[in-house]
Amino acid sequence: MSSLPRASASTLLGPSALVAVVLGLVLGAMSTVLGLPLVVTAVALTCSAVAEPWLAGPARAFMRRASFGHSVRLAGRAALVALAVSREAPDLTGAATAAAVCLVTVRVVDNLAGAVLRSRRTTAVATRNVGDLPGTRLPVPAAVLLPLTVRAAAVEPIVVVGVALTVVAPTWLTLAAVAVAAYAALALATGLVALRLGRTGTAAVLLPQVAAALDALAPDVALYLSGDAASVYQANMWLATLERTAPRSIVLLRERSVMERLAPTSLPVVCVPDATTLMALGLPTVRAALYPANVGKNIHLLREPHILSVFIGHGDSDKNASFNPFTRVYDEVWVAGPAGRERYRRAQVGVVDTDVREVGRPQAAGLAALPVRSGAEIPTLLYAPTWEGWNQEQDYGSVAHLGVRLIEHLLTSDAPVRIVYRPHPFTGRRRPEVRAAHARIIELLDAANARAGHPAPPLPPLVDEPADAASREAAVQARDAAWFASSPAAHLVVAPRTGVSMDACMTVADVLVTDVSSVLSDWLATGRPFGLAVPAHLAVDDLVRLAPTASGGTLLLADGTGLDEIRDLALGRTDDARAAERLRLRTHLLGSSPATADVTFAAAVRDVVARSEERLARLGATEAPSSAAEAVTSRDAQVPSDDAADGSAGR
Repeated sequence: MSSLPRASASTLLGPSALVAVVLGLVLGAMSTVLGLPLVVTAVALTCSAVAEPWLAGPARAFMRRASFGHSVRLAGRAALVALAVSREAPDLTGAATAAAVCLVTVRVVDNLAGAVLRSRRTTAVATRNVGDLPGTRLPVPAAVLLPLTVRAAAVEPIVVVGVALTVVAPTWLTLAAVAVAAYAALALATGLVALRLGRTGTAAVLLPQVAAALDALAPDVALYLSGDAASVYQANMWLATLERTAPRSIVLLRERSVMERLAPTSLPVVCVPDATTLMALGLPTVRAALYPANVGKNIHLLREPHILSVFIGHGDSDKNASFNPFTRVYDEVWVAGPAGRERYRRAQVGVVDTDVREVGRPQAAGLAALPVRSGAEIPTLLYAPTWEGWNQEQDYGSVAHLGVRLIEHLLTSDAPVRIVYRPHPFTGRRRPEVRAAHARIIELLDAANARAGHPAPPLPPLVDEPADAASREAAVQARDAAWFASSPAAHLVVAPRTGVSMDACMTVADVLVTDVSSVLSDWLATGRPFGLAVPAHLAVDDLVRLAPTASGGTLLLADGTGLDEIRDLALGRTDDARAAERLRLRTHLLGSSPATADVTFAAAVRDVVARSEERLARLGATEAPSSAAEAVTSRDAQVPSDDAADGSAGR
């Protein structure tokens, strides 16, 4: 069963739609020029119009960049049918041309109304769990939210057919007129809704409301994240930890797409896309900001002098991204155990050793209590590779050079092994061959399930957001466990849209195959065996030198070395000779007591907040306003533009 969003209608029909749109236009033009019967032109142009909504996003964007966007294509089809009618019935030229012009004009008006509506219903500040404030979008009637291409595609074929049939019976022109009138009414409704919304979602209107709500909540810790929608996991992995250890936290996001995918949480969430608006907000009660990722927009909060900054990352691993030189900008760098501190010492990237604090890995606390094997009748192997990184040096991924071979090897085993494939959310972002191998793995697992007759479980249900974080966490764990148990022999692809956590995958797995990544560090808490894929650009000796965790697992090479051993470990056919070494690595990477990491992490949060308070007291509290409302008022007239904020900030 594949849980990846790879089989949607739009994805499957995308190439066919592109052919229909372009070929229909070409055939319509040729039939008009060559003087073929009007029916040929009408059929070709109708097929082109009907296929518009099914165009894949990349194809639509490419044609728009090539100045061949939907409005141009619609105008072309309208002109061609009018020209064809004028050739066969010259006395109807005026009526056909008028219909074409009206259709194109309404489309332009609809574009304008839609643009205004999208702008006005998108709020400058969005919130969750912060009083009675709006989300990322202001509500509007569903009818005016239909995509513009869908609206036009519902009307244009009627106009084309109606105008074409006018040659047979002039009354058909009435059908075209009614269709254009209906489209115009919808465009008018969109414009009226946009006018009614006015400027209710602007920063000037919302900031005082948000500031007052934050004053009431008085958060002292902020989890700050910026990135695209696929980056949401970097915040999601910290939500439950903060709910348990720092309940006066706030989640501060910079992109609406991330907020829309953020996991359920009881923490207050504020999304502020604009840097100027963020700086006007001030966050005066916040004393510590926790950063899961190194991105450019971090500077918009780093510039706040009353907030101490802490880099917590989104995983603890031997990747060179785990000791990024950018990390030197933070007041503190938190790592799980001694291994993290040693990475910064070896790397010499400017992070002072005294600024590094070992806080354990709270996310791995539950994994530390698992038995050595899952106890399932059919053993489970979890394949959780990382992605290919932003460049060759950071390419630790195994999907392209090992993934397909691994899956084929396991599927041909003489004893059944259940495969759970959990790819990194960024898989295939940079290299086409990785995307191709990823798709091939899914095909192999789907085919194996089909041959065995294993049913595909539906997506797990959503979990509500109760005020009690512990109840929500328990509900999520129960839901994930039930999902895995619903098809105990089926191979599964666990994609982000399933909502199933990595912890849930690790819980059911007897053996892990992964790459150099934080997945391996968390897995060490289980005490279970693992296989580590050797990156394509590294020799074995280089991997062992750069990744000390390699000593605890079976090394897997592109030529198939190690595949038999990892299969036999999953089946329990061979002795686990590296168990003692994994125990040593667990302490080295995760600290002396992974099961009590919550206590260590909570103490670290309290300490940073207290040090920030002491610092402000020494400064006479002159560097922070006393309330968010005061911050909004005092900064409203003096906050610089986004460009100035990016260029002039310093610490």
